[in-house]
Amino acid sequence: MDYKHEQNSTHVLGVVLPESTIVEEVLDNQTRKPFFLVSTPKGVQKADECSSVDGTRYLPMESEYIRKSKIHVPSLSQGEEIASFSLTSEELHKLIMDFIHKYVDVQKPYEYLVAAYIMHTWVFDRYDKVPYLRFLGVPGSGKSRMLRVLSGICYHPILLNGNISDAGIFRTVELIGHGTFLFDEMNLSHSSRTSGIVQVLNSGYEKDNNISRCEGTSFSPRFFDPFGPKIIAQNQRFDDNALESRLLSIDMQSTSRQDISDQLSSGEYKKEVSDLQKLLLAFRFAHYFSVDTDQKYPELEKYSHRFRERYIPILRTLGLNSVPNEIIKLAEDDYQTSCDTFAFSPEGIVVAALSEKIDQGADQVYPIEIAAIVARNGFEMSPRAVGQTLRLLGIRSIKRNNRGIQFDLRGVCKDTLYRNSGLRI
Repeated sequence: MDYKHEQNSTHVLGVVLPESTIVEEVLDNQTRKPFFLVSTPKGVQKADECSSVDGTRYLPMESEYIRKSKIHVPSLSQGEEIASFSLTSEELHKLIMDFIHKYVDVQKPYEYLVAAYIMHTWVFDRYDKVPYLRFLGVPGSGKSRMLRVLSGICYHPILLNGNISDAGIFRTVELIGHGTFLFDEMNLSHSSRTSGIVQVLNSGYEKDNNISRCEGTSFSPRFFDPFGPKIIAQNQRFDDNALESRLLSIDMQSTSRQDISDQLSSGEYKKEVSDLQKLLLAFRFAHYFSVDTDQKYPELEKYSHRFRERYIPILRTLGLNSVPNEIIKLAEDDYQTSCDTFAFSPEGIVVAALSEKIDQGADQVYPIEIAAIVARNGFEMSPRAVGQTLRLLGIRSIKRNNRGIQFDLRGVCKDTLYRNSGLRI
């Protein structure tokens, strides 16, 4: 179905209005007719449509579109009230962990993290930035299975194949809005930065990072907002360190468990999904405005700001005042992996060579000098590539002469350079 918005009206799966009103689409369990649940001072109430103070009229997406696009939307039976499904964050987190354990084989600490991430997708728009979740493994390791299990319980999930066209991805962004995108077989380690999926991933972690695209014969610009959770399954890492730094990455392995059902179409499974959807929707209504988006976690202060951004929104969603041991251990392992990966990237190789010059007390450096140290360490980079990397690292160029461009090392702190780059000293 192709939605054409009438003036001052739009079809949505959900929206938070400027007046702090939460609006969420739900299906009638018997008739499959869509309607809204709307937060009001008198509690959550049903409505066929709603309007904002700015005059915009909101209508629910039609059930046929939801069916064809396979978006999972919570459903309620006659007489059911969403408030009756409210649980504490701890209780809901435990139920999601049990659900994941029943249908996918993944280590216990990862069950904790994934369940917390699912809850985060239901309140992600309370934050300015959102981490991504990535499952990494060879074929048969269970990463695609994990995506299919999670696709039933994320907030406004849409499961897409990595081969989707640029037009398809942007059309989906426009129609679904701020939902959870799940990309299966997303093997784009060397893909062009201009491809649609890569643009969505590079821009979608932060609010107001709109993507502009020129369309039609007049090449009129259109703007797309890709902000929202992303869950990815792939068999190799991205070559973009900035994108890698946004990922909570989980290595998947083939299972030897015999208690996991092969089928995700049983009535039991569907009921569990439906029940969790209602519980998670109740969580959104109950906790959306009470999430403490400023909670600090001293246990993570030793890591760089960007690294902490992977974990802190998840912890705040759970309402935790301290970091549980499961997450502390995962963060330590994750940080070590990030360091090891970054050490062999162009930026990491240059940082290691640059530290030698800083230790020698150098105030300036030429790329050709760094390239020589890089070669001595067993790698190969041209002076030009070194110069480009120095600029990426924020090292200021000061003058050019017959030896090339000179870079200023005055005020460059080795500790800060390592910390910001994600390397250990």
